[in-house]
Amino acid sequence: MDKIKQLIANGKFTVNERIPKEAELSQMFGTGRSTIREAIKIFNYLGVLESIPSKGTFVCDRSRISSEALAWSVLLGHDELDDLLELREIMEQRGLQRLFELLSDNRELADAYISKLEAHVENLRQAIRDSSEGDLLNATFGFHKSIVEITDNALFVSFYETLRSFMFNAAIYNLRTTEHSQILEEHAQIVAAIKNENGEEALSKYKDHMDSISRKISTKFNKLVNIKL
Repeated sequence: MDKIKQLIANGKFTVNERIPKEAELSQMFGTGRSTIREAIKIFNYLGVLESIPSKGTFVCDRSRISSEALAWSVLLGHDELDDLLELREIMEQRGLQRLFELLSDNRELADAYISKLEAHVENLRQAIRDSSEGDLLNATFGFHKSIVEITDNALFVSFYETLRSFMFNAAIYNLRTTEHSQILEEHAQIVAAIKNENGEEALSKYKDHMDSISRKISTKFNKLVNIKL
C-alpha cells in the first residue's frame, strides 16, 4: 500500500489513469499477486482506486474518497471533543471570512449564501413553534453546514459531515439544556451582522455562540466522546 501510495503521490499515476495490472505490480514490488490484490481492495474501499471489470484499476479523484475513512480517522485517533469543536470553528470562521470577501467580489453569490442562512433561521423558528426537537437539530446543523459550504472546500464539507456524527449526542444535550429562544437569537444575530456587512461583529457573535456551546458540553462529554459519540 505504501508503494502504491508513493507512485500516486509522486505523479507516476494521476487521476483517471489506469495503474499496472496485478502481475506487473507484483513484479515491480517483489511480492505475491494475492498481496497486491488485497492492497487494491483496501484502496477501492477507501475510494482511492476503482477497479472496473475488463478495463483495469484507475486512480479516482478526491470526490470519491470515502467519508468512512474520515470517520474512522477521527474515531481511532481518540480526539477529545474540545479538539473537534476547535476544528469545526476553524472551518466555519473561514466560511464567514470568505462570505465577506464575496460581498465585495461576487455579490450575487454572497446574497445566495445569506438567503440560505436566513432560511435555516426561519426553519429554527418554525421548529420552536412546532416543538420539534428533530427539526430544531436539523436546522442548527444545516445552518452551520451552510457556513462550511461557503469555504468552497469539498474536504471541509466532507469532514463536517463526519464531525456531525461524533457531535450528535453533544448537540442534543445542548438543545435540551438551552432556552430555544436563545438558540434562535444567537443564530439570528449572526445573520443580522452579516446582512449589515459587519464582519467583525459577525465573527464576534459566532465566537460567543460557539463559546457558550463549548463551555456547556465539553466537561460533560470529553470523558465519553470515544464511547458514545
